[in-house]
Amino acid sequence: MGTGNIAGVATAISLGGPGALFWMWVTGFIGMATKYAEAFLGCYFCEVDENEEQVGGPQVYLRHIFNSSVGKFVVKAFAFFAVTATLLGIGNMT
Repeated sequence: MGTGNIAGVATAISLGGPGALFWMWVTGFIGMATKYAEAFLGCYFCEVDENEEQVGGPQVYLRHIFNSSVGKFVVKAFAFFAVTATLLGIGNMT
């Protein structure tokens, strides 16, 4: 349980009323679908590196889906936004 699970639910219900629960369910289902797609693509595009270890995840499948220099840009943008969200938005803002 993270801070979003505790403080986020309490804040949403106190500010949005009982209708906020419905929208939390909707976003929960969208989040589960997103997580499934990410896990599936990470396993599907899994590679073996030079150390005979498996490598997967967004940095691998984004590079395969977007070929050439666009793929490199998308991977770098993903890394930038992930670090930004980790430093600013996950837990610290609460």
